[in-house]
Amino acid sequence: MRTRALAPVLCVLLPACGASTPPPAPAAPSAPPAPPPTAMVPAEQPPDLSPVPEPKNLVLVGRVKDLQGSMRALETALKLPVSLQQLVSKELGDPDLESVLKTDSPIDVSILLDPAAKEPEFNLAFSLPLKSFDQARAIAERDGKLTKVRPGVLRLGGSKRKGDLVCNLAMSVGDAPARVVCSPRDRDLDALVPWMTRGLPAVAAPSSDLHVEAKYAPIEEKFGPFLRENAGRVRGMAAVALARELGVKDPAVADLAGDLAQEGIATSAELDTLTIDASLDPKAPAGAMRGTLKLKGSQSMIGRVMTMSADRAGAAPPLFWQLPKDATSGSFGYPIDQKIWTGPRAALARAVGGLARGALDDADASAIEAVFAKFPLVDAKTVVSASGVADAPPARKMAKKTPTEVVAATRARIQSTLGWHVIGFDAKGDELTAFLREAAATYNRKSLQDRMKKELRGDFAKLPGAKFGAFGGGGSALTVDVPLDSKRSWYSVSSPDGSFSEHPAGKPATGVAQITIAVVPDGARTWVLIGGDPATLRKRLAQVKAGKPDQTLATREGLDALKTAKASSASFATLEPAVRAVEREMGRSGKAEELKKVIDGLPNKGRTPLLAFGTSTGGAAPSMTLEMQMQKGTFDDLTALIVAAMAMKHHGHHGEAAGPVAVPVAPVAPPPPPRPPMKK
Repeated sequence: MRTRALAPVLCVLLPACGASTPPPAPAAPSAPPAPPPTAMVPAEQPPDLSPVPEPKNLVLVGRVKDLQGSMRALETALKLPVSLQQLVSKELGDPDLESVLKTDSPIDVSILLDPAAKEPEFNLAFSLPLKSFDQARAIAERDGKLTKVRPGVLRLGGSKRKGDLVCNLAMSVGDAPARVVCSPRDRDLDALVPWMTRGLPAVAAPSSDLHVEAKYAPIEEKFGPFLRENAGRVRGMAAVALARELGVKDPAVADLAGDLAQEGIATSAELDTLTIDASLDPKAPAGAMRGTLKLKGSQSMIGRVMTMSADRAGAAPPLFWQLPKDATSGSFGYPIDQKIWTGPRAALARAVGGLARGALDDADASAIEAVFAKFPLVDAKTVVSASGVADAPPARKMAKKTPTEVVAATRARIQSTLGWHVIGFDAKGDELTAFLREAAATYNRKSLQDRMKKELRGDFAKLPGAKFGAFGGGGSALTVDVPLDSKRSWYSVSSPDGSFSEHPAGKPATGVAQITIAVVPDGARTWVLIGGDPATLRKRLAQVKAGKPDQTLATREGLDALKTAKASSASFATLEPAVRAVEREMGRSGKAEELKKVIDGLPNKGRTPLLAFGTSTGGAAPSMTLEMQMQKGTFDDLTALIVAAMAMKHHGHHGEAAGPVAVPVAPVAPPPPPRPPMKK
């Protein structure tokens, strides 16, 4: 028994144990021995969560307001047949890791200008919010090594391999008690962890779903004095470099380099901030993005343009509503006084002439300089434009890849890429007509043609041709003939079966693709038409001149906002060109039927306009804002494309024919209930 085992010890401690005789007389008491000294264990210091001010060298901050909310908004707006949250869970592959992420708090990115660097170099970090420091630490301990940096801050992982991120787990202020902060380098992490955990999280979350703010002041403060001090040397340095590298000794070229450098320095001194905000309304659905560039001066060219644009703004002018209804994009603008470009045009012309003199006779170089010096600066009150898909016949299915088919496919590709473009302005176009005539005459100078043929021998079997002549409707046109050669285009055109083949022996097939630039007067205004098919351009000219509402933008849906806008410029664009480009490429590879079903199934055929508005403010600190809006029809088309792509992928995996497919819709988790207020 344990009692017996403890007996000797108890006998020592108890005076009467095992004795039948009286105890001896007690000895005189002695002083008790001093207790052994004990080592003092310092208490763990509490983590430093004191506020950190915004760093003076901060150049960019980006914040995603609420990742969870953004994913749900996208799911709703696009009617996605999958849950983005489930995709994220699958990608993470770890329920514990997923459970600790706090996806309803901001995800942050920050960039600092490295104050110690002699050249522009930056520190970058991003941070993810976490629900619990202790829970995250337990997961990290399970998966790898942890190193204590300081109280409340732990370094994750062991040895770093090249290209790996370095990360800290740190306690944080704000609505997330902890954050993982990651950077490409250790010094980036050291510079940014305090701000990313004790500064930025305390700043109120942005009102938009995504907010980015770039600040130029730190860059100007560090490098501006050096740039201004050395600005006078740019011309000399440019002259030496041009002479050594290109053999160009004309001072006009170095002068242009110096002028550009001076303008860059002036702009650098005035740049202030650039902000970008993007939001998504899943109920409409609709999306918007807004970007604003602010200056702190108006002496630079961009500052002067902003100030002048602020005085010229309005809704879409009547000329805009005469543009073709089936345009895939369009715009209007209220231009500034064109005299502002007179000086830059002259400097550019002199520089082009200087470059030409290094390779051409003086007479040819002077002729080229004269053309650039006469580039028209039309001072119109309004300018409008529209572009669309070429009316060329659809690409026929290629049964076999032959030289003739390759030339035809290349011509069709050039025409479809060019499409058609119509520009209108309320002024005479005589200067533009004269410019095109002189450009054609200069290009066709015999001495210039001979020199080009000599220099380009072996690169081009035939030079492009240029001619100027009548267009119709009292207009004139510059036509450029682009020579086509099946050998040169052979590998850019795919075989129907995807096989590889060499060009057949013998002479290549040849052809010509045309590019036309026409200028046509229309009373007090002028129309400019550009494209690869003259017949299409004549059709568009007839449309804009007639101005029938059923054939023009006057009855185009989705443009109502342009009727009431007050903008210095505005535009719209659609998904249709991209959709048609894919259709043409798929058609040449024998998949037109399958894709045609997808395109025909789009609710709006990719034609819903995406709108953009440009506005400016003047004064001592001018600004320029661009706002973009995505409407419901675009979301509906994107939804149809996503569903169709998933269906095609599903059939591809099973080797079945295309047809309707029921795609399972994963349920989207409901939003969590609101948290009770924390007790103080």
